[in-house]
Amino acid sequence: PLSPPCLFVQRGIQRTFDASYILLPSEFEWGDETLVSTPERNYTAADYNELFTYAQEQVKDPERPLEVDGAMVDHVKRVAKTSDTLHSEGPPRVPVMCVFGGGVDTPVHLRYEGGAAPFDTLPPVTNGDGDGTVPL
Repeated sequence: PLSPPCLFVQRGIQRTFDASYILLPSEFEWGDETLVSTPERNYTAADYNELFTYAQEQVKDPERPLEVDGAMVDHVKRVAKTSDTLHSEGPPRVPVMCVFGGGVDTPVHLRYEGGAAPFDTLPPVTNGDGDGTVPL
């Protein structure tokens, strides 16, 4: 496992990859299940815009590059729109093979505690079944 300083460096890099956001739980599949909790409120897959806005507000150090920006929120909206379109049009009418893994602890809920910079700490994680990245 990576140590916290390495995780935070990796976090900044990973957030620049658009494909990372495709792995976010979709509102269609996860509904109103709480994915992230903070002292102020709970967030579901329908609340990404509010969650990223809250995270942006928590970045208080002007010397540190902002890790959450409008581009992230815009991309999540595009992914959600694509997901909604795919679900509204029904089956793809072509053969599809789904391959997935299971039986590996996979994060399904993050609980950020209060403090000066809640997103700069590793939150307690609730795991569920999945492949280690994507929960089932």
